[in-house]
Amino acid sequence: MAETLQIPTKVRYDWIDVLKFFGIWAVYISHTGDGAVVLHPVVHTFCVELFFFISGFFACKKSDAGFRDFVFRRFCQLIIPYAFFLVLYFIPMSLDTQMYHPNFPKCLLQGILGMRDRIFAASLWFFPCLFVLSVLYSALYRFASRRFGNHANRFLIAVSILLYIAGTLTQPIVLQENAGDLWGVNAACRYMIFFASGHILFPFFREFRFAALKPGAKVFFLLTAAAALSITLMGVTGSEHYHWFYPRTSVFFWHQVVATLNAIVLIYGFILISVALGKIRFLADLGRATLILCGTEQLVVLLLTSLLSVIGVSVTLTTPLMVLLWTFLCLCVSYFGIAPVLRTYFPRLSGVTPPPSYQEFREKVRTFTARIRG
Repeated sequence: MAETLQIPTKVRYDWIDVLKFFGIWAVYISHTGDGAVVLHPVVHTFCVELFFFISGFFACKKSDAGFRDFVFRRFCQLIIPYAFFLVLYFIPMSLDTQMYHPNFPKCLLQGILGMRDRIFAASLWFFPCLFVLSVLYSALYRFASRRFGNHANRFLIAVSILLYIAGTLTQPIVLQENAGDLWGVNAACRYMIFFASGHILFPFFREFRFAALKPGAKVFFLLTAAAALSITLMGVTGSEHYHWFYPRTSVFFWHQVVATLNAIVLIYGFILISVALGKIRFLADLGRATLILCGTEQLVVLLLTSLLSVIGVSVTLTTPLMVLLWTFLCLCVSYFGIAPVLRTYFPRLSGVTPPPSYQEFREKVRTFTARIRG
């Protein structure tokens, strides 16, 4: 789900992959029913924000190719898999009914518009939204690097804050029944602050060494880490004290601001947890497959529940523990059952194979058309 925009080297950071695992697990949990009611305040607060934050880690670098090539690659990495996963889910979904004539034109229109919460495969809204956000951020980054040099980060943060305010203020309009968030543009504006923060802060995370900190900085780090971990654990365990840090307000804008601040704390907490668990290879492996795990989430749930119903087993999630076990099972089924098939037979369509450059694509098209003309 949160595939990086460009990976400059072959070096991988296991803690980032573990962090991505927690993010995709939270996404699966957020799409369950009332059984996860205790977990919903946490997962709905940080899971999407976390993925945009991680996506910003390798977002842009000065050695990137031209902007047109960047857009082409992102299209191949996100929009082509988006269309593929829509088709992949539509086929079994159309058979999961006694009518046998699903509204294909309506589903096609939903897929083209890519509006959040209005796609028949709802979890796939993230793909076009991330495409829009990454292209917009790349354009801003290139402009800021040329215009402001070493002060480019200040410009990016300032623009991100302005877009966050604009996106939050216009969100009620987007949420109206007769409106829609086309390709997640409104969401991209609201989440760019996390994307930019991930891009700007990643060098700090990469080079962080506790032993190298000054005494005062060590104390500050320990205090903030303890506070973030405490709040995170209270939220995960459903403690009533968690709501002290997430006050309710009737003013929509300030409610969103509080939720954003809370998401920052939770992301910090899960970063610390992921660093501690970075050596657990299985969690890191799951995290590396987030693109496929996100794309096949609803497909796995549909197939697994249908298969269990054949043998007379009904899936009813009534407790948080059941939700955790069920969603983890779905992740494992997708990773071990579906992901290998997609990697083997549909690597390009599922976003596994690195896309060609725009120039390479043009050369292939020219060669193909020349053969046809013969």
